[in-house]
Amino acid sequence: LQGFAEVMVSPEVLNLTSNKYWISIGLGSAVLLIEAVIAVVGTKLYTRCAFFIFLIQMAAIFYGAVAFLSQAPFSYRHTGDDNVQRTLSFQGPSLDTLKDNLYAEYDSDYNFSAVFGIIFPAMTGIMAGTNMSGVLKRPDISIPRGELAAIFVALATYVFMVFVIAASVPRETLKHDYYVMVRVCWWKPGLVVGIIASTTSSALASLQSGCRLLQALAQDKLLPISCFEKTWGGEPVRALVLCVFITQAVLMMGSINLIAPILTMFFLLTYATTNFATFVHRVCGHPNFRPRFKFFSWHTALLGGVVCLVLMFYIKWEATLVAIVIFFFVAIQIHRLAPTTDWGDVSQSLI
Repeated sequence: LQGFAEVMVSPEVLNLTSNKYWISIGLGSAVLLIEAVIAVVGTKLYTRCAFFIFLIQMAAIFYGAVAFLSQAPFSYRHTGDDNVQRTLSFQGPSLDTLKDNLYAEYDSDYNFSAVFGIIFPAMTGIMAGTNMSGVLKRPDISIPRGELAAIFVALATYVFMVFVIAASVPRETLKHDYYVMVRVCWWKPGLVVGIIASTTSSALASLQSGCRLLQALAQDKLLPISCFEKTWGGEPVRALVLCVFITQAVLMMGSINLIAPILTMFFLLTYATTNFATFVHRVCGHPNFRPRFKFFSWHTALLGGVVCLVLMFYIKWEATLVAIVIFFFVAIQIHRLAPTTDWGDVSQSLI
């Protein structure tokens, strides 16, 4: 939603020069309200909207790729975020331009960890489908097929566009004009609509999956949040309201460069926990853990968990420690408050 708001107030769309913060907050909040209504109406409307948005995204990506590969070179004057006016250019596909852009050249304000923390959340939306298992007829079939397909399609699309842009745009332009892709396209609104569709679809998927995850925690009585177990028309409205309030609070930060690293930390922590949990299940030989994915092994699970933790500390060790403390606090509360079961838990097998 913050990405959507920043696109809307940019010079390429509304071209605002004052009150950009409050207008971006207002735009993000308005879209959040619309998406909350879609979530309340139900999963069927969400699925239809998500499919329609997906078609817009793919059309915009195709349109942008064609423009980059066919547009003639040109130069233009641009004032960057530092209020310095520069002459930038678009070169068109060139092997020399690609070679010039192959290696990193960070400014003083950015390094690999900072850029990774900002970009990583763009890859996390493809995992939102795993939280929709409760509304799928055959989640054991639909989730593996859907998630693997989403991962490979998204990865192929990202890599393709990275190489197309790197082979067409000089490094100086990439550093100082984040909307060069809009300039290259013949009809700017066509690409802007695609950018808006991408940002809003990610928010819609996260809102849908987040409230259902909170409802599942309440139904399993893992935390004293039974009030979120109730539904209205089959939809977890109470959990949705809490998710909306949390989203609105994060939107008040007003910058995607501030929000994205925080999301990265908790996503990496989630993936690390999932990997370590499957690792423990496998090495302990739990009979109820029978993964069907033929390439799964405890080696890959352990490696995935370690890589996630290393990346967290590399990006920002202070934020990592805070995230881990919050995680252990929640885990201890679940261990204390969760109802006793006959089949035990992972901690007993570890002991």
